[in-house]
Amino acid sequence: MQLLRPGTLIHVDLGMPPGTKGREQRKHRPCVVLVHWPPLQLLIAVPVSGNKPPVELFTTVVLKGGGNGLT
Repeated sequence: MQLLRPGTLIHVDLGMPPGTKGREQRKHRPCVVLVHWPPLQLLIAVPVSGNKPPVELFTTVVLKGGGNGLT
């Protein structure tokens, strides 16, 4: 398994089992790697969205496009 550095953009299948209810995203999404620790088989990544929430909370981070594959 290759080491993924923090900040790397990856394409992830966020599919959920059949019968999933609520706001879960059942599709492929770009995600940003936060932590990758192969000895524990641990990968923490957050999905990237082009939607802007009506209210920006402390959990909202704006990524600027340009040269990094984001538009």
